Formats: sequence, structure tokens, C-alpha cells
Amino acid sequence: MRVVVVFDIFGVLLSRSFASSADSLSLLLNRSAAEIKTAYVRWEHPWDRGQITAVDFWSEVQAELGTGVDWQVLDNAVLNSIHPLPGSLQLLARCGENTDTYLLSDTRREWFQTLDDRFGLRRRVRRAFLSFEMGLGKSDPGCFEFVLAEIGCQPGDVTFLDDRATNITAARRLGIKAIKFSTAAAVEEELCS
Repeated sequence: MRVVVVFDIFGVLLSRSFASSADSLSLLLNRSAAEIKTAYVRWEHPWDRGQITAVDFWSEVQAELGTGVDWQVLDNAVLNSIHPLPGSLQLLARCGENTDTYLLSDTRREWFQTLDDRFGLRRRVRRAFLSFEMGLGKSDPGCFEFVLAEIGCQPGDVTFLDDRATNITAARRLGIKAIKFSTAAAVEEELCS
């Protein structure tokens, strides 16, 4: 039987972009984190699907907030705040020793390229399934089916790790074993049980 483990990136391997940078963005934009988050979340979806660029994203966010900070300053503030979660990259490496490992992430082209250069994400797995390349996110019908078809395995052969309950539920509906990520140590214990 083939064993496959599919890792989300943000909230599993790396910190979440907004959560990591909320304080910095609040200072730069002179707005509350709650105000920023509303606009930020609204424009994540099209950016994750490759429908808009980083410049477009920050322009739209700032139009809603009534601010005018250089988009690259904001972009760098977020990217510089993202860090590996404790033990997660090590867990990915250990899983890769005896299973086929993949990435499945809602992410933006520009950010993924920077983070991949920094943390070597693609080289750690057999393949990365990225929303901006697929034009699909984990909340889109067909996303998990696409990944299963590309990997060439049955849902029961796959374990999916994500920190969001909605993504866990979507994967489980197809028969994929899905584990809600809390910490690398807790997930490793569950993977090994």
C-alpha cells in the first residue's frame, strides 16, 4: 500500500502571514489589526488563485483602508515575519524518509517564490500543489480530486495535514485521512499511532 502525506504550508510548516505580521502592518498602516484583516482577507482569495498580483492586492487593501504606503514595504513586512513553526520542517523531513510527501497550499506566486528560496520547500517534497498554479484553492470543489488524480492514489492512501477545520472537513468528505494540525509533536504522535 502506498503511503502519502500531504502538508499544508501556512499554519502547518510556516506561520500564517497575517497573524505573523499583524502588529507590523498595524504600525505601518496606522490602522487596527481588525480593520486591516477585513480588507486583507477579502483580497486573499483572488491573489491565491493567481487572478491578481501583489501590487493589485496591496492597492485594493489600501484603497479600502484609505492608506498609501509603498506596497513593497508592506509586502516585505509580511514576508520577513513568516517563520518555520517549531519542529514542522523536521517533521516533513522525517515523513519524507518513508512516505511520499507533497504540499497543498493556498498561496501567492510572489510569496511562494520568496519563501521557497528561503526555506527550500519544493526540494523537500515530491511535488507542490499551489493554488496560484492550479487556479483552485482548498475551498474550491474539485481541488482535492485534482490532487488525488495527479498523485495517482486513492483517498484512503492519503493523510492530509492542515490547521483549518474547513479544509479538514473537505478532505474527510472524500475519504482522505485528515489531521488538524496543532503542533508538530502532536501530529507526529498521531501519524505514528
